[in-house]
Amino acid sequence: MKIIINLLAVLLFFCSCLNQNIPNLSPAPENPLGAGSVVLLKAGESSFGTAFYIGKGRFLTAAHVVTSKEAMLPLSINGHKTTLLKIDEDWDLALVYCNTIPGLQAFEFADNEPKVKDEVYASGWHNGSLFATSYGKVSQIIKGYVITSAPINKGCSGGPLINGDLKVIGVNRSILSWSGGWNGVSIHVGLKQIKVFLNDKTNN
Repeated sequence: MKIIINLLAVLLFFCSCLNQNIPNLSPAPENPLGAGSVVLLKAGESSFGTAFYIGKGRFLTAAHVVTSKEAMLPLSINGHKTTLLKIDEDWDLALVYCNTIPGLQAFEFADNEPKVKDEVYASGWHNGSLFATSYGKVSQIIKGYVITSAPINKGCSGGPLINGDLKVIGVNRSILSWSGGWNGVSIHVGLKQIKVFLNDKTNN
């Protein structure tokens, strides 16, 4: 009986995803585990990803969310015009600005880098419509990147990776999946590189 219930739950989940591609109206910001506000960031007509609020109208995200091969894309959060402040395409980081959305809670950054086997949570807007927070553990830390088992689905790039203290330790970048699905190894830009990016005055 339990197996049947689980199968039905999975079926309902996938049916809801099929009917929820990119919404006409952006969903309201979510607050995973009470840590801070995570928003759906739209770039152009059909591109989307995740960003998270760090205070003073600023949102951190991944560079590949806000750019295309041809040009910079017009940005919006919940229908509000959003401006690109700075970008580092080498590290896949971008900072955008939108000060017209009320009631946002800023994330805090951790003081220290995570360690192998630390528990972590990755949040984002799956398929641009379904908010999700996945759980995993740190597998490795390699050359500024945090490697985890927390799944990153399509649309979750640019979202926060947070530790057990609910503080940011990374930015979701991509997933290496041999099946093409959610199961694989997730890659996040690490805390040190985020702080360097935010403090750097040369990549505006």
